[in-house]
Amino acid sequence: MVDIEISPGKRARTAYSFDDISIAPSRRTREPSEVSINWQIDAYSFGLP
Repeated sequence: MVDIEISPGKRARTAYSFDDISIAPSRRTREPSEVSINWQIDAYSFGLP
């Protein structure tokens, strides 16, 4: 990230919200058998809620 100097000794960073970020769909369709939405933290695995 780039810091912007506001005044001597004061700096600021650019912030982004969800409105600034977009997710574009893929042109290629994925088969459900090829994709996994499981996730894990350490030894704990989580599947589809």
